[in-house]
Amino acid sequence: MNSLDSDLAVAVIVTGLVYALVFFFTVGPLLALIYSMIFSGLHQKREIKLHEKRISASMNTMNGDILTTLQKPLIISDVKSCGLVIANVTVAPSWAQALYAWIKSLFGGNINSYTTILRFGRNEVLQKLREQAMLQGWKEVINVRIETANVMVKRRGQNNGSGSLEFVA
Repeated sequence: MNSLDSDLAVAVIVTGLVYALVFFFTVGPLLALIYSMIFSGLHQKREIKLHEKRISASMNTMNGDILTTLQKPLIISDVKSCGLVIANVTVAPSWAQALYAWIKSLFGGNINSYTTILRFGRNEVLQKLREQAMLQGWKEVINVRIETANVMVKRRGQNNGSGSLEFVA
């Protein structure tokens, strides 16, 4: 093997590596975005259906909703014990939803994908609160409050815009 053959082999390897890197950084994110667009929507729809089934099961078990924002119990009887019930959930948009929201924010208007995520997060934290209360044996949860926190990812001191929402009830 002479010098010309070894130089040619190195050139072929370097060219192949460059093509692989270009493919990885251009086609790879596009494929990931398409995958996210297809399967995140399907996953969210399945999760929402399961969530609705859990809510109806809880309502049937307790003969109605046990959560109230009132500061006094609805059940007029002697209160023998009380305690604190806490639940939390974190939700985030998919890549496709984040991209759609970014494009939509340029033109203005309601961002439906974020509205869906916010509604799901709020309903999920309330359902987890119901389930936690039933596990602890409580018949009613009064003075229910929901707090939200925007959890953003920071890298090198910059906010890269990706993050999630945490709901605490």
